[in-house]
Amino acid sequence: MTTYLHTTQTCAVCGTSVSCSVLGSTNTFGSPDLDLRPAEMQRSTMGAWLQECPQCRFVNGNLEEAVPNAQAVLASIQYEQIVADTVMPELARKFARHALLNADDKEKAGLALLRSAWVCDDEGAVDGAITYRSQAADFLLSLQPFDDTEERATLGTALIDVLRRALRFSEAKALSATLLLLRSVSSNEIIGKVLQHQSRLCDSKNTDCHTVEDAIKAG
Repeated sequence: MTTYLHTTQTCAVCGTSVSCSVLGSTNTFGSPDLDLRPAEMQRSTMGAWLQECPQCRFVNGNLEEAVPNAQAVLASIQYEQIVADTVMPELARKFARHALLNADDKEKAGLALLRSAWVCDDEGAVDGAITYRSQAADFLLSLQPFDDTEERATLGTALIDVLRRALRFSEAKALSATLLLLRSVSSNEIIGKVLQHQSRLCDSKNTDCHTVEDAIKAG
């Protein structure tokens, strides 16, 4: 069951009081995608993951939480171009603006752009999904070398899927080879099966959505 809460948040940039619909609770049934997008019902709650100030267009998970240099970013040409874009889905552009506001945090920006791609998937905006995935990959690739931990191994494995679905097959396979050198990867049976599955998908130039369960079943 998914529930939403209605709250009022004060924008950290301009001080406007904003009525917000905030995700209260949700759940998931089923396997996540290989890029770790959650299954339903959580995957349909993306519209509540970010809040937007209607006055200054600031975007954040919580409008009361400040972001360094937010005013300068909001005034930038790049930010205005994202706001004015009529080609990409509105929610995708909201996540893209969140990425721009957090560009100094490579992981946060990369994951925000990946969420833009998820929105494009839902809207059938194929080219937009590829574009956002490629931008997300650029941010996440800059986090290398990944620490030999389960958390970083999981992120790196998800990044392989981002690269594959962005048509960057050779980079996906190269990253897979690098990850296999990590103990946290070579000792994890599920990640091993995912990497094998990704290798086959890259070899066949397959850009379709696949789940972790698909990879496990494929062996």
